[in-house]
Amino acid sequence: MEFRFFTIACFTAVLAFSCISCKEKKQNNNTEEDEQTALEAPAYSADSAYYYVKAQTDFGPGIPNTMAHEKCARFLQEELTKYCDTVIMQHFNAKAFDGTMLKSCNIIGIFNPQCE
Repeated sequence: MEFRFFTIACFTAVLAFSCISCKEKKQNNNTEEDEQTALEAPAYSADSAYYYVKAQTDFGPGIPNTMAHEKCARFLQEELTKYCDTVIMQHFNAKAFDGTMLKSCNIIGIFNPQCE
């Protein structure tokens, strides 16, 4: 359970950082077109945050190589697809301390990719 909260915290930090860096780039390119396409960040909703945390934990322990882990990854991909411009799935295998190969995936949601 701590791993999930750590993952959620990392995801939130990356998302916040990417939004900040995009806004800084827009401010540096101070043109009319940039000002017209700038979007407001959605307001934080405690109810929405609780829903997503609960939905992830309802799958069960997010241990790699389990069905709960795979279902949660699919859920996150589907949800990000609803709200992001682009969703990237980076599948990889990681070796655990005991040599077990763990099927893993980074799920990246990109908002406003033209800022890059």
